[in-house]
Amino acid sequence: MLAYDHSKGRAVKGINVLNALYHNGEVSVPVAFEVIHKPIRFCDVTTRQVKRASVATQK
Repeated sequence: MLAYDHSKGRAVKGINVLNALYHNGEVSVPVAFEVIHKPIRFCDVTTRQVKRASVATQK
């Protein structure tokens, strides 16, 4: 998974974690997180690279 890193100013590889954060005023509280598993492997036709996809987001 590529994610945009604002500190580096470019897309970087990251871990597949989905975070839920509650923000109210000056207080931010993490309420949940989930590790996203990507068991489906496929080949991207344009780049010819092997990539992975999640079952939930597979089209």
